[in-house]
Amino acid sequence: MKHDLFTELIESVREGAAILRGNKEPSRRFKIATPSDSTKPKDDRPS
Repeated sequence: MKHDLFTELIESVREGAAILRGNKEPSRRFKIATPSDSTKPKDDRPS
């Protein structure tokens, strides 16, 4: 592995560890919708 890529990897691992410990806020957050979070789909089929 190239030295510069390895250095970037180590920095990312350290940042991730700091986030898990609560020492640093994550730069992004994602919310995954579950079926209970969404409304019931509308049935557009003709009767």
